[in-house]
Amino acid sequence: MLYSKTQMAALMTSFSPLRSLNGLISPQKTHWQPEKIQGEETLRTLDGLKMMSMIWLIYGGSYLFASYFVIANPQDIDFYYNQYFFTIITSSYLGIDVFLLLSGLINTHMFLSMNQISVKTILKSYLIRSSKFFIVIASVMFTAYVALGRLIQGPVANLYFDEFKGCSQYWYTNLFFFSNFYPGDYNMKCMWWSWYFAVDF
Repeated sequence: MLYSKTQMAALMTSFSPLRSLNGLISPQKTHWQPEKIQGEETLRTLDGLKMMSMIWLIYGGSYLFASYFVIANPQDIDFYYNQYFFTIITSSYLGIDVFLLLSGLINTHMFLSMNQISVKTILKSYLIRSSKFFIVIASVMFTAYVALGRLIQGPVANLYFDEFKGCSQYWYTNLFFFSNFYPGDYNMKCMWWSWYFAVDF
């Protein structure tokens, strides 16, 4: 099913880590030449750099996000922060600039490689892009807010629910990519850590 081209197979494997990883790390014969992938012109080298910056962001962000919660060895924080290679974690926010730059370059190259650029073509491209983001955000919101929200309990459960404080009222701001602008109160934002989707859109 991983390599099937039917619509049902594509839907079933949309979140498959095996299929995604295979597409990201598969060696290419030409690394610096633009090639056609699923009907779009792109640069594989920039895609690879984008993937590495994404891994950097996820790895560093996961640590920094977890540090707000209960940790078993708080006495070791100062030790790790004084380690040279630990700056890879603490400086992971710099990957945001790299990621946004590469996204802009890839999208610009894609549009400039088209034979004809029209408003209809641009709108179609954004519609396809937004539909992909919509599925991801809706899936995360349902899993983290609805499903897990009914299971999580304990002395620090309030820290988890604080992340979804505004979801009951402002859930639609995430689904339609204007959560960075509304609501104005930062504490009332729904899944504030999903800000990137609104920026990338």
